[in-house]
Amino acid sequence: SELFMVRTDIEMASLRDSCKNASDEAILSVRESLQEIARNLPSMDMKGVLASDERFHVERASLAGNAERTRMLKNINERSRFVRKINLETSEGRHECVSEHVEILDALEARDAVKATGLLKHHLGLNTRAIKFSLQEGLSRIYADEVV
Repeated sequence: SELFMVRTDIEMASLRDSCKNASDEAILSVRESLQEIARNLPSMDMKGVLASDERFHVERASLAGNAERTRMLKNINERSRFVRKINLETSEGRHECVSEHVEILDALEARDAVKATGLLKHHLGLNTRAIKFSLQEGLSRIYADEVV
């Protein structure tokens, strides 16, 4: 829980700074990367899905120009990969995630920090709630299998 709170702090701060500081060319580069992810999503295995999700968040955070913040986000991603995997196991979860990434990037491109951070907060909050539910369900399945 604390790890996800730190992730949210890092991502929100980097998004606010990106709205002010990122070049149009850098934002376009992230958009092209996201479009590539969306095209390849149906054929990706779980490892590819997780890597693509992390890639978007890191590329988007790096737009702020704070290398230390980006390094910290990469570290958090590595430490939380298992938990995030649960949220991305379903096709619906994958497509919802990419759609939310597009909306966040649209707001960033418009330099609308209020909208962008609101969307990101919703995105990260939904992921956290879904992860908690999925984690509880996953643990119950593990224990149920051991009992049977």
